[in-house]
Amino acid sequence: MRKILVLTTAALLTTGCASTTWVPGPDMSNTDFVYAKYICAQESRVDPVYPPPRDFSQGRTGPGGYRPGALTAGGQAFGAGMAALNQQKKLYNLCMEAQGAVAEETR
Repeated sequence: MRKILVLTTAALLTTGCASTTWVPGPDMSNTDFVYAKYICAQESRVDPVYPPPRDFSQGRTGPGGYRPGALTAGGQAFGAGMAALNQQKKLYNLCMEAQGAVAEETR
């Protein structure tokens, strides 16, 4: 069971590291491209949405005490941070596409 958890976590972490490389579009000057990158970085800012504090303690309390496998405060905060990062990447990519930039093809 522990091996499956470690492999699943490693797979999720490595796939989350992929990023899109953007280049100026056909009708885009270098100045326009730099400005678009700045605008999209500002517009894609996302704050993590942490669960309420009462949810943090549920992993350690209950009729039987500690429940193995329950999310602790650290696990919930990590999950909220990863969700916010994925949302930020998605918003940045949509913004760059709307500004006229082109995703660079990786070979």
